Amino acid sequence: MRKFWFGLVIMLAFFTLIDVGYAGLMMGENEVHLKTFEEYDVCFGVWTGRSGVTHHEVSASDNLTSFISSISPTKFDLEPVPCPGEQKARQTCIKELCVNGTIKYCQLVCITFKGPFRVALFPEEEYYEGSVKDVSKKGSATTVIPYTMKVYYTPFDLKIILVVAGVIITSIVLIIYLWKTKEKPKEIIQN
Repeated sequence: MRKFWFGLVIMLAFFTLIDVGYAGLMMGENEVHLKTFEEYDVCFGVWTGRSGVTHHEVSASDNLTSFISSISPTKFDLEPVPCPGEQKARQTCIKELCVNGTIKYCQLVCITFKGPFRVALFPEEEYYEGSVKDVSKKGSATTVIPYTMKVYYTPFDLKIILVVAGVIITSIVLIIYLWKTKEKPKEIIQN
């Protein structure tokens, strides 16, 4: 829940930078640092200035899908923001509509990033770049608004697995050795 509110606050801070346009996709951050199984949420707002109702679909590029656990919502309809054309007044109006949770004008979309299970002997941070895009459709007109997203991923350290496996194997060998050496003297005494 904290990540949701943090994303909302960041999104609202960037609404002050909105220019007059037909649609918008505002993200507070465009990079994520992940380790194996680590999760991180990024939220952003989508709005439109086109007349009439527009249908929106949010998706991510193929090279980011292995890091995305969920996108919610992915499909929704929006009405145009009923805001004036003057830049400052428009920014204030859009900000108020999104803060008030008026989902018919502004939709908050959250993406959950999750580090996949990958191992490396000497892990180094890997860099992946892709995009999150909002495809806005009205009739036959389609507008695509891409937003660059960067993922820095560090695989799990294989040395940890090797050390744990080595300790387990050594323990098993030691237990078997001690068990065998204790049984041999007992056999000799009974004869």
